[in-house]
Amino acid sequence: FEGAMEGRDEKAVVESLQKLGYIAIRISANQALGAAKPRIRSYFERVTLKDLMLFTQELSTLIEAGLPLDRSLQILAELTEKEKFREVVRDLLRKIEAGSSFSEALSSYPGIFPKLYINMVKAGEVGGVLNVILARLTKYLQTSKETREYLVSVLIYPALLTLVSGASIVILLTFVIPRFAKIFADMGGTIPLPTQILLSVSQFVRHYWWAIAGGLLAIGFGTRSYTKQGEGKVQWDQLKLRLALVGNLVKQMEIARFARTLGTLIQSGVPILQALQIVRETVSNEIIARS
Repeated sequence: FEGAMEGRDEKAVVESLQKLGYIAIRISANQALGAAKPRIRSYFERVTLKDLMLFTQELSTLIEAGLPLDRSLQILAELTEKEKFREVVRDLLRKIEAGSSFSEALSSYPGIFPKLYINMVKAGEVGGVLNVILARLTKYLQTSKETREYLVSVLIYPALLTLVSGASIVILLTFVIPRFAKIFADMGGTIPLPTQILLSVSQFVRHYWWAIAGGLLAIGFGTRSYTKQGEGKVQWDQLKLRLALVGNLVKQMEIARFARTLGTLIQSGVPILQALQIVRETVSNEIIARS
């Protein structure tokens, strides 16, 4: 079969293929890609939940097949598609070869590997069942991915409906109603109060749209900053739980995440107190997290 592999020269590529158990028949350099492009692309790349799940699944398969951890990471460093994640895997390999444990190496990248992931790997290292833990992590990540995709698919329609409704209102206020204003002016006579109010609102939106847009952005930014941490986040999370339909959905999501995470940790041998401390950090609603 054909494929692509990075290397200093043809000899380095041949040696890498031989380590993987392949024999190279023909090797040619790809001149179409410049050296700067992968670096620029990797700067904007983001390691997703799917990337983490595939990495865990492949690592679990390699270790289950009897390969040592460093050899497995070396293979994954060659097979990982995203340049950014590939560099992370290579750095994990370097840290392990320098004497760090796998969980210690993973803790260097908290933005990619959650605390739940690191603690489960640590439990697997202590118990000597890393392959079992990785298999459970794969299942856990798969469930999380499916739940997230389901929620996104459910929320797409309301989001589109809100967007279209907002756009329709803006079009009515800025284009349609001003035309009726000219008609009313030509007709003369007394205009009903609700119509006068609507015409005034339309005129205000047309002349001061920049102030409205700026005010909405300022309100949105201020609200986001206030509700991101501290007492503001507590009040916002409490409000979400009290809302009619949203509150019940938020409660069910958080309880499901709590039960799934805690069950996975306990099944992996993590003590109950340590597991509860980890689970508290995975719950996004501060009210439920405190409980």
